Amino acid sequence: MAPWVSASGSLFPGKGNGELTIAQVVQAREYEISAPVLDEHADSIRDIGKRVIADIIEIGRRLTECKKLLDHGNWLPWLEPEFGWTDDTALNFMRVHEVAESRNFRDLNLPVSGLYLLAKPSTPETVRDDVMRRAEAGGALSVGEIKRLIDEARGKPNVTRPGDQLRDLCARMAQERPDDPLVEELRRLVTRE
Repeated sequence: MAPWVSASGSLFPGKGNGELTIAQVVQAREYEISAPVLDEHADSIRDIGKRVIADIIEIGRRLTECKKLLDHGNWLPWLEPEFGWTDDTALNFMRVHEVAESRNFRDLNLPVSGLYLLAKPSTPETVRDDVMRRAEAGGALSVGEIKRLIDEARGKPNVTRPGDQLRDLCARMAQERPDDPLVEELRRLVTRE
């Protein structure tokens, strides 16, 4: 929903006298015209995001198979020239694949870095369960929120950086107002850090 349109569909007043400015009228009209195209792009982006997760799981499966085929000591000499990856990068893929065998990550709205965090062996199972439950219910969780949940489960003090707080706020706002272009712009600016 555009920020100048209330939930009931009525226009917000402009300069306090009940009238919209010309700029607000032009902006509202531009949004009205582009809303169907924006919705189509947003749907496609969500679908592509799901394919990205499926691809990460498949890459992890294949890397796991490759590692099994190589003799001890030959993994890194094969991995680095083949892909330019470190062992940690490959492990991220492989761990997501391993966890995905028992959980359905494919259709969830989770950031890729969040998947890597969830797949780490040190991540408490209670956190995995909580994040999966929230994501299955349609909740958008940021990487910062997932880190916070992991830290809380480990008993670490809650030291949230301002950037993480802002990213978490943007994720919650995007969940509540998915069609708001200002929320999307704020999210874009915050994730550029």
